[in-house]
Amino acid sequence: GRRDDEEFPAILVKDSSITFASSTLENYNGRGLKLVNSSSAIEEVNFLGSGINISTVGIEIEGGSPIVKNSEIKNNRNGIYMELFAEEDLPVIEGNNLEDNEKAIYTLSPNVILKSNRGENNQINGILLFSNVSQNLTWFKNELPYIIGEPPLTGGIVGVDLDRTLTIEPGVRI
Repeated sequence: GRRDDEEFPAILVKDSSITFASSTLENYNGRGLKLVNSSSAIEEVNFLGSGINISTVGIEIEGGSPIVKNSEIKNNRNGIYMELFAEEDLPVIEGNNLEDNEKAIYTLSPNVILKSNRGENNQINGILLFSNVSQNLTWFKNELPYIIGEPPLTGGIVGVDLDRTLTIEPGVRI
């Protein structure tokens, strides 16, 4: 049965992949799109939540290697939220605009390619990162800064596993 605290996504893609392009998903309660172990391609989609007190997440990624490009994500508690990646997973989040969210991008794993993302009017206008880099990875320049830990808390760290390399591009703000 359904628990009262469960929030079902408007669209759920689990253990499969879709192409979702040139569309608008709006006025969802809870989650807009949830990708679970998916390598979906999301491009030029508007995710327009119902406000940060109603819409929890525009796009939630739980495992897999999806590509999210050139999309608008607005009016959510978390614009893009990511967690639970396997070692070989590597999502690509590129060229997206995040506005009027509580947190623009919130990832519990730093093993993500983040490139050319921008945003404004988010309460936390940045890319929140936690945990360890467990594969060779480059941090690319975004208009949004990388934020290690969650303000106003301090002392968060992102580690780099032994025998792995984290390359930080010139111009990256942390």
